[in-house]
Amino acid sequence: MAGETVNAAKAATETAEKVGIFKKMFDKGASFARTMHNRHAGQTLTDAAKSIGANMLAEGVEEVTEELLYDVTKSTFNILSEFSGGTKVSAWDNILERYGQSFFGGMLGGGIFEATNAYHIARPKLEG
Repeated sequence: MAGETVNAAKAATETAEKVGIFKKMFDKGASFARTMHNRHAGQTLTDAAKSIGANMLAEGVEEVTEELLYDVTKSTFNILSEFSGGTKVSAWDNILERYGQSFFGGMLGGGIFEATNAYHIARPKLEG
């Protein structure tokens, strides 16, 4: 029992380190997206493409971060279940598939959303 608790604590520490890495990635992606959007929103087609690309990247990283936090939450629940003798939930299963789907789904959604915004920003210029 004590060995399992120590192993669970080590796993929680490693998970916390992983979360820190993904948080840094998310913050950099979000900052890049905001900078590109503010700099290029509605100016030219090339600028709109840069803004769309930046938003795609930021949304993809955000979705992966959410998936990671979901796994961390399940791991934390499992650690607490060790002490109470409760049931465990599966965490870290099919990680490559789930994280990949989250990233590409976020990229697709972020691209569509930003393309819609770019169109609405540029629409007065196109009509006028």
